Amino acid sequence: MNTRKHLKDCVAGDVLAEDIYISGRNIPLAVRGNEVDRKLIEKLIDNKVFKILVDSSAEGYGLKGSFEPKSKTEKFVKQYSKDVSEIKSIFQDIASGKKPNLEAISEMSKELLANSEDIFRVVDSINSVRGIDEYTYTHSVNVALYSMLIAKWMGMEEDEINDIIKAGLLHDIGKSRVPNSILNKRGPLDNYEFEVMKQHPSLGYEICKNMPGIKDEIKEAVLYHHEKIDGSGYPTGLKDVEIGTYAKIVSIADIYDAITSERVYKKKQTPFETFLEIKEIAYGKLDIKISDVFLNNIASFYLGTKVKLNTGEIGEVAFIYPHKIDRPIVKIDGKLVDTSKEESYRIEELL
Repeated sequence: MNTRKHLKDCVAGDVLAEDIYISGRNIPLAVRGNEVDRKLIEKLIDNKVFKILVDSSAEGYGLKGSFEPKSKTEKFVKQYSKDVSEIKSIFQDIASGKKPNLEAISEMSKELLANSEDIFRVVDSINSVRGIDEYTYTHSVNVALYSMLIAKWMGMEEDEINDIIKAGLLHDIGKSRVPNSILNKRGPLDNYEFEVMKQHPSLGYEICKNMPGIKDEIKEAVLYHHEKIDGSGYPTGLKDVEIGTYAKIVSIADIYDAITSERVYKKKQTPFETFLEIKEIAYGKLDIKISDVFLNNIASFYLGTKVKLNTGEIGEVAFIYPHKIDRPIVKIDGKLVDTSKEESYRIEELL
């Protein structure tokens, strides 16, 4: 008997029950009978293959245990929580006039990069530990992680990825000098409060500009992560080529995490709703090439995800159109529902 499984559900001992080819080419990635191991999984992910047919009758099927023991996931979540606490401490130090702990920033970026070899675990962990409390600090870590993923998918070198993580961790450091009454307001900001909040990139740059060991590209990402390529952003109204790559990457990660996070005054959106919103924002506002790299890759990780639709039905994401990533095909009790054509169907929640 054969079973189709998502890569994140595969275990050591699984055996392929099909040949797998590079999309659009007659070049084999793997052949029937190959044992599924970590190396094969990484190769499949690189080629955007996320579900495979395995032979559940094969000797040793499922007997060798998971590739990702629970302890590894727990370790990542524990590290995430530690980083959130560290970022909070750094914000509080700056607010009280102390110098930021640069060693902690460097150590965090190294650990996040070292623990990111399994991108499934990164995405799952961000989704599982989201919360309303301490949003500013969890947001900083999330933006660092999403920025890291974008940099990886863009093929950047490891030292650049490490710098991108630092930029994500520090991008909102200026909020340490925004009054708590505004920063922690349990509701939307009024016009005056929003103008005060808009000062945080400049405040952050002032904090970072004299930090030893922080590269100019990182400082510019802190200052320019709210700039838009049409000149409508802040604080300086820069346009496309005037905005550095680091700032463009952090900007997209910042927007994605903000939209998909729960707030007291705003219900979080599903990733699929967010895909559409970012695609709409991107035209004229964001770097299209970078946003497409992010959206096309991050969308792939929701293949096989259980979802609840607005009809109350429970299904599984079966296919994601490259040109319509916000409207996937969902499998419900053996029936395929194409939400790009049957627009009355809408994904309301990930399960």
